[in-house]
Amino acid sequence: MPLDFKRCKQLLDAIDLKTLFIECLGWDRYANTLSVAVQGQDFTLVGVAEKRTFAALLCGPDAQGKIPDHALRAAIDREVAKLKHEHIIIYQDATGSEQLWQWVRRGKDQPIKRREFRWRRGQAS
Repeated sequence: MPLDFKRCKQLLDAIDLKTLFIECLGWDRYANTLSVAVQGQDFTLVGVAEKRTFAALLCGPDAQGKIPDHALRAAIDREVAKLKHEHIIIYQDATGSEQLWQWVRRGKDQPIKRREFRWRRGQAS
């Protein structure tokens, strides 16, 4: 079945990530919650979905209600990697109007490469 990009965008804008991953992309349910402490802050990452051993996790905002900065995101990723090696982290601000999707490529004998994509509610594709 072809991917319905219009529906995917609607689900992103509605912050309905479970439906996006499970119904549109065909991932499996993943209800685990991970807690990490970095730089004096506690972050809870809620499982959204899983495909084989690859998990999609939603991370809430920092203490100021914003998406954590680059250094803090890197630290969060390092802690999550200890618990769930293959993952994508979707960071979200307090208003739900902005997300930052982060995937880290870990190749054998290669440097880590961070890929990030920022999404704002109502953004064109």
